[in-house]
Parts: sequence; structure tokens; C-alpha cells
Amino acid sequence: MSLIELLAAWSQSRKGAASWLAVFSGEGDLAAVVRACAAVIARPLDPPALVAALLDGGEFDAAAFLLMDDGFRALAAGPELSRLEDQVARARDAGIADVRGRLASVSERAARYEIKVGEDEILKLASQRLRSALERLDEVDRQASAAERRAAESLEACLAAIDCPAGFAEPAFDAWRESVRHAIRLGALEAASAAVADGPSADRPPPVDIPAPPIWSYRKEPVARVLGWFFGEGVTPPGFERYRPDRSDAGAWAFLHALVEVERSGPDSIRREALLAGIAGALGCKLLGAESSALGTLGRFDDLSEPALHALARHRWPDGVPLWLPAHSGAECPVVQDDLLLEFGIAVHPRTDRILALDRDDVLATLHDRPGRRRRILAQIGRQIPLERAFDKWTSDESVVWGRDDHPSGLAGAGAAFLLTGAPGMGKSTLLKELARAAGGVDVVTAGSRELPASDHVFVDGADRLDAPELLRLVKDAHWLRTTRTPTPSITIAVRPETRLAIERAAPGMFSTYELPPRALASLREQARVMLGWVGIEAEAAGSYDRLAFLGSGNPTVLFHLCRALTMVLSRAARPHRRFSPVDVDQSWRDETLVSTLRRMFWEPVQAYDGAAGVLRTVYDFGGSGPLDPELLAWAVRESLGDREAVWVDERIRLLGGYGLVRSTPEGVRPASGGIGILVRGWVAMATDEADSGRPEGGL
Repeated sequence: MSLIELLAAWSQSRKGAASWLAVFSGEGDLAAVVRACAAVIARPLDPPALVAALLDGGEFDAAAFLLMDDGFRALAAGPELSRLEDQVARARDAGIADVRGRLASVSERAARYEIKVGEDEILKLASQRLRSALERLDEVDRQASAAERRAAESLEACLAAIDCPAGFAEPAFDAWRESVRHAIRLGALEAASAAVADGPSADRPPPVDIPAPPIWSYRKEPVARVLGWFFGEGVTPPGFERYRPDRSDAGAWAFLHALVEVERSGPDSIRREALLAGIAGALGCKLLGAESSALGTLGRFDDLSEPALHALARHRWPDGVPLWLPAHSGAECPVVQDDLLLEFGIAVHPRTDRILALDRDDVLATLHDRPGRRRRILAQIGRQIPLERAFDKWTSDESVVWGRDDHPSGLAGAGAAFLLTGAPGMGKSTLLKELARAAGGVDVVTAGSRELPASDHVFVDGADRLDAPELLRLVKDAHWLRTTRTPTPSITIAVRPETRLAIERAAPGMFSTYELPPRALASLREQARVMLGWVGIEAEAAGSYDRLAFLGSGNPTVLFHLCRALTMVLSRAARPHRRFSPVDVDQSWRDETLVSTLRRMFWEPVQAYDGAAGVLRTVYDFGGSGPLDPELLAWAVRESLGDREAVWVDERIRLLGGYGLVRSTPEGVRPASGGIGILVRGWVAMATDEADSGRPEGGL
């Protein structure tokens, strides 16, 4: 009798994970078997704990065969076996879904370099033993990462071999080459490859939407001499004329004149305030005010926002962004103690991580670039923002919203009545403001704050915060407005899926519906690259952006919170840094604050809607292997929840689809993909286990 046969005959082997895995695999040396037996004797597991241990290790086949073992079945009661079978099925489906999601990004990257993936084989492994699937997936990921590194090195070599064309200004060539290198560092290899193939150009946009650091060869020159060159004084170095602003650029010349006065006559309070006004003009914003003291002058700028640069969002700084101009080197600002503070100067050495340098030479290097200098200077500031402050506050702010090209049309059309519907985080509020600004003549109001205005075009935000009587009053007001005025005014109300259903019940046929579609994977990938790039964060492997986009699940706010979690992971490292790995992404996705935030956004509203959580569980329990067509869905709901009318089921499917928790296709309904789908599986499993154990059912 072999060692494994002896172990299989020992009844206690059904009380330990290691001992059962040895029996199941038929492998194990004497030392391993002894350790497994000792573990069982020291701490025998009851049936639920043993199954949980196997599932935590991704041993799905081992758990399934354990449930069929006569020795184990003698230890577990009938109802308990049924619950354990459901638990194994859910865990297997969740493991396959996770691997399928990872495959989506890895396969796309591998295909670019003709690397064989073997999707079917990996998914089969995932259904049996998760670790084996992940090991195979990691191997493909390593091959893709190596190919990406080789491609980046090849691009760097090609770039280094390109000489400045005849007649092409040397500074312009240096700026072009640096922008391509910047794209390579950010993992935008396709854009960088296209730029290298096209060759040097001064009139094409940069390969990525984040300005590269400015090049300035005169940092060691005395500033008085450099300023003189701007005004044609002295012997000007060859090529310097490129840095002179156009004579019509009043903001740039006002800055130069103010800086000359400070350098030549000293920084008294009047000259400091003039310099602050010059900086504001160069950056295309307004100086809201200035306070001077013997230490220096503190100015506040009204708007230093840029799309995807959340730390400088306009609504985050209602009193303006503070900028400190010291009277002498080292003079500290006596106010603004707790938030970010810009400081203008040369080679500013921040005394705390909240002080961001607005480098004088960076401004001089970009002054000639009238359309681009603001973004280039803000990018330099963004790279200094402390990691823990990069995404510390979320505001509905159109000044930093990542642009999309699929804006709905006709919402402000004559006589139109729309419900603009989307899940939390899809950007309904900011979209309303964007559309109103683009259309002109549109009143944007907050529901419940006042009566609807007698305007030709009305956009209503905040309807989700109304209770049932207030919502009914809003619908009646909209109906009154549209039936008593000529021409009929247009009205659009931004709502979540549950509010849409309530309005449709109260006023069937009154509104058309526009449902915001999820962002495309490519769009979220670029959004992640730009949002992180604005604060100087780069990926070690280009494929990490694909993973972020997959986890973002088509929702820009989910991506924002994920990027926030990523910056916190990087900030907590032994040596904080601004390069992240795939391991950092996975650690961010498990961040407790992130999971709690997403639970409040998606799970808790569904629990509050009668029967929705039960239908969600049904779709995830029965739809893992394929879509549920109407007949199969009706059967599955009847099995799980009892008899329900088709209208009742359809309403909840529409709600869940609106939240992005299920997908409806012509073939039927199935669980959502992406990170949200992974989370939902965990939430459903947790709620089901709580219900089975007699704890509160959490809406299921």
C-alpha cells in the first residue's frame, strides 16, 4: 500500500486542506505527508472551514471532489452539503471571471507581438486550479512585458539615430525628441512609434496628452543676462530667438517686464504684486488678490485647472490657488498652513511636501509657446504634487473632467424632454454643465432648490436626492412648464436608474431616455495614463494601464478611486516612488477604502431596491456559463425567488443594467465583466453566506 493510499484510507485526511490535496493529487513525499498529518491532528477543520480553505487557495476541482467523497459526506449534513456545493460553484465562477478579465488585457498586448496565449487552456485551468491558470497567465504577461521593453529600447535607439534635419531649429528638435521619449516612458509605444516614423515636426501634436518637461539650456546663466536676451540686449546665443514671445503676446511681455523690474530694482511689495499679475497673465488666469508683508506677497489665482489634473480642480479652490512670492530666499509664507502652496522662484527647495515650485526657468522656457505654456507649466507643478494629495478630493467639476467624443445630441433641442440616465460616477452632473455651456441659453438648476425657471431650455441636476413626494412635484412642475408655454421648452433631468424607473411610473411616455454608455476600454486606458501622468506617475509595464482600464469597468469615477488607491499604495512604500507595477495595481484593487467606496456606490443602492439584490444573485448564480435568455431567466428567478411577473423581473434587470452590474445582449442577460463584476461576485457570495448562517441577509 502506497503512502498516498494510506493517507486516503485515513478518515482524518478529510479534515485538513494539505492532507486532502495530497490525496487528491496523488503526490507527496514523506516529509510533506507528515506535515499534513501533523496539521490535521493539531487543528482539524470542520467541513465548511475545509471547503473555505480549499477555495481560498483556488483549488476548485479538489473542493468539488471532496464534496463527492463518501468519507467527507459522512461528516456533513444534507443541507450543509447543498450550501457547500453552491459555495464551490460561486467560487469557481468568480475565479474564471477574474482570469477572463486578466486575459482581456494580456491577450490584446500579446497579440501586438504575436505571442501565443492559449485562452481556452488558461480558462480550463482556471476552472480547475486557479494557481495554475495564474501561473500560465503570468508567463504570458512576462513575455508581453519583455516584448514591450524590447520595443521601447528599439524606439529609443531609432530616436537616438535621428539627426536634426537641415533648416529645423535645434531647440524645436530637442523638444520633439523629448516629447517622444516622454511618450515611451509613459508606455504609449504606438503613439511614440508613429512619431518616430513621421520624423521631427513642430506643427503636429505631441504623442501623448501630457507635456514633457521643458528644455532650457540657460539655467546656469545669470538671469539678468538671459532677460536681456529676450529684449535683444547683448550677444544673443544662436537659436535663442525661438524663445522670444510674439510681440502681440501681451501676457508674456508683461511677465518679462515685471521680472526685469524685480531683478533690477528689488522685490518690493509693488513689484512683487506686478510680477504676480504677470505670472497670472502668462498662465491665462486672473489674480484674485494679493497680500503683502515683510516676508513676501501671497497671491491667489482663480483657475489653474486642466482636464485630469484633479488636485488643481477649479471647485477645489473656491478662494483661488495660493502662490507665494518671497521677499528673499527662504522667507516662509505665514498663512496657508495645511494645503498645497505654490512658490515662485529659482531652484525652490520645498520645506514641506505641500510646497510646489513654480520654477522661474520653466516659465521662461515655455513663454514663447502661447497656446501650450499653461499646460506645460502645470504639468511641471503636477509632477510635484504629493502622492497622497493627488486624488484626495472628488468633486463634480467640469474643469478636470476627461473629455469624451460621444456627447448626446438634441438634449437642448426645441421641445425635447429627456431623462439623462447613468450609474453613479458616470459623469451626469459634469456632462450637464458641459452641454449647457456648449449650447448656450440653458438654465442648469438643482432639483428642489427653487421652482423651474421659465426658460426655453432647462437642465435639472440632483433629482436623485429627492424623496417620493418631492420627485412627483418635480415631474408635475416639468409637465406644467411644458404645457403652459409656447414654444414648448426643453427639459432634461439627470437621474440614476432607480429615479428613472420612478419617473417613468409617475409619468409614462412623458420623457425620452438617453442612457450614458460605459466608456470604452481604450478610452479608460488613455484616461488612466493621462490622469496618472499629470502627477508624474508612470507604469513599469505598459500593460498595467490595460489592467486599470479593465478594473475601471467603463466608469470614470471608479477609475478615479482606483488611481487614488494606487497613489496611496505608492505613498506607503518604504521609499515612496512614482512608478507602479502590476502587483501595485492588484494591491490597490484590494484597498479597503476603495472597496468600501464602491460598495456604497453600487451595492447599497441595489440592496435598497425591493428584490433587486435577489435578481442580481440569480443572474450571477445561473449566468456564469452563458447568457440567460428570457425563458431561462424566468426559470432561474422562479427557482431562486419564487413566482414573479415578467414586468417585475424586467424592471429589476433594467435597474441592474443601468448600474452596470449585469449586461443585457440580444442573447440574454449575463454577469458584468470588469472589476465591478468581480466585486459583485464577492458581495453576492458574502450576502448569501450570511443568509445561510442566519445573520442578516443584506437584501438577498
